Amino acid sequence: MKNKNQKIKLLRIWEILRQDTDEEHTMSTVELMDRLSDEGIVCERKSVYDDIRTLQECGYPVQVKRTRVNEYYASTGAFSMAELRLLIDSVQAANFLSSNKSKELTMKLAALGGNARGEKLRGSTQFLVGKRKDDSATANIETLQMALERKRKVRFRYFHLDVDKHREYRTRSDGSAWYEVSPKSLVYRDDNYYMLCVMPEREHYVTYRVDRMDDVTMLRDKCDAPLWSKEETVAKYLKSTFGMFAGDRERVTMLGKNEPKVIDMVLDRFGFDVTLHDRGDGTFMFACDVQVSPVFFAWVLTMGDSLKLVAPDSVCKRYIQTLQSELLAQNVVVDK
Repeated sequence: MKNKNQKIKLLRIWEILRQDTDEEHTMSTVELMDRLSDEGIVCERKSVYDDIRTLQECGYPVQVKRTRVNEYYASTGAFSMAELRLLIDSVQAANFLSSNKSKELTMKLAALGGNARGEKLRGSTQFLVGKRKDDSATANIETLQMALERKRKVRFRYFHLDVDKHREYRTRSDGSAWYEVSPKSLVYRDDNYYMLCVMPEREHYVTYRVDRMDDVTMLRDKCDAPLWSKEETVAKYLKSTFGMFAGDRERVTMLGKNEPKVIDMVLDRFGFDVTLHDRGDGTFMFACDVQVSPVFFAWVLTMGDSLKLVAPDSVCKRYIQTLQSELLAQNVVVDK
């Protein structure tokens, strides 16, 4: 009678190859038989050949290198080393994740590369310190994702942190600390997760940081879909926002130096479909829609003399007023 372990031989061959081999780390028939023997699965060389053929016929990506002896490896092709590196670095950069959750996700991602590649990925990862202490943001994302799939409203409280890092809950105009909104999208920007939503009293999208949301609950009520949201798509809205701060939507015109670094920053910020007009004097102009906010003005300021806001006049005046107010707040005296 066959050993009961024989029943799982085919599965174990696949798992061993998937986990311990790749194009640079192959396994011969004898090595594979030794691994199986260590687990109490005794087999003949011919049966290994038959099992490899069965896996290939069933669509499993088992490759054979025919040298002096047959050498096998699994080419799952799910992620390359570079792709896994990008995903791991994104996890490490995410502010809303705790240190423990970052390590957990990093290990899971590294495991997708198999033992050899996974060890390289884990060894080259710098685990950041100073991250959050809890994983409430992850739980919030799960609830919000479920609400988005079912098109249900959510209820939550929203807080900020004081100087002692204690929570201070925001209250609404009616004195309530509870928010009920229609979620429209989850957005990852500036190393944080945001919920983009619709509120009955607003005629534009509102954003909330997911890690600042508490007691998030999915409701039975279906999401609202106001008429304005059908014209103002989420993608269109996100393209015009700066730092997820909402403001009055305006079409502005800017003048920039015709230099590679300036053009790169403009295209990175506004996308490749923005039209740049070469003025032939070492400068270029372009127009784009933005949410006019202090964050937008701060971005323009960081560009120095490389980029200037030139129209419309109403936005230019607000920009100057914002700068003057900031200078006064900093007790900076400007000679006229």
